[in-house]
Amino acid sequence: MNTRTPLNPALAALATELFAFAEIQLDQPTENDRQSLMRLRSKIKDFDRSGLSGADATDLSYLYVEATRCANRQENYLEKNDYNYAVRAA
Repeated sequence: MNTRTPLNPALAALATELFAFAEIQLDQPTENDRQSLMRLRSKIKDFDRSGLSGADATDLSYLYVEATRCANRQENYLEKNDYNYAVRAA
């Protein structure tokens, strides 16, 4: 029996935005990829937690951890490539 309530709509929007990064190459970020991810990570970190249920607060923490993992993967690429961003053909 599943007693989990549906995901908070605001958190669902953040999750959708974050998991869209799985569709791009995190291992070869462009400058725009990096900036977008860092903005999203800040939005998650600064999200107003007042009024969130315990489950929603846990979900928000999970999103922040996943955003940090994505950022770390990008950082690894940049360190290995002397902080030169990838370039993708249009």
